[in-house]
Amino acid sequence: LAHADPAAELPALAVALVLTGEQPADYRTEPGEQGSFALADGSVVFMNTDTAIDVSEEGVRRLHLLEGEADVILAGGGVPLEVRVAGAELRTSRGRFLLRKAAGAFALAVLAATVAVARRAGGPLATQVTAGEVVTLSEDGSAVSPSALAIEDLAAWQEGAVVFDATPLSQALRQLSRYRGSRLVILDRRLAEREVAGRYSLEDPAALMARLVREGEAETLELFGLYTLVY
Repeated sequence: LAHADPAAELPALAVALVLTGEQPADYRTEPGEQGSFALADGSVVFMNTDTAIDVSEEGVRRLHLLEGEADVILAGGGVPLEVRVAGAELRTSRGRFLLRKAAGAFALAVLAATVAVARRAGGPLATQVTAGEVVTLSEDGSAVSPSALAIEDLAAWQEGAVVFDATPLSQALRQLSRYRGSRLVILDRRLAEREVAGRYSLEDPAALMARLVREGEAETLELFGLYTLVY
């Protein structure tokens, strides 16, 4: 099969390189790093690799997941918490939940208690997501849909693994790039049509990415150690 010509994709490449800058955040983990922080009431937020979160505890207690994955464990004192992710706003005062906003995917898994999900811009009444449920969120927060992923799948990063379920290869590669130091730029549009499924170890993310690229009949080009082009 013919591969995309990187030279022919220079306009798209230039735009992609401009858009890969980091957003400012109160808490951030770098590629390949995990971390955590505590709120004033003792609640704890665990962060996966390449995750950025803003925090406000003045007035309404609020988290804003800018990018990445988080495991939020509330202290149980009943203090309300609002969490913003894309166009959705989540509200709860107790329990535990997992959030993902990465590689174009928006997901919520509730492990304990209930989380209300509403559109930040206003709209229908909030959807109640209860313990044991996993849902996907539309980017504007207007739709909440059941997910085929299990809670264990969304929490796999805490065990050094990643789970794909009929995931477009382009999205899977973007997710894996979060574990590496270089930013991914995909020029081969065919990769959105191929799917990946299974549980994979993250012991060597670069090797796993290379394997999936080969299986997708694509190639890579490293630029200055900062960017990886897939074409």
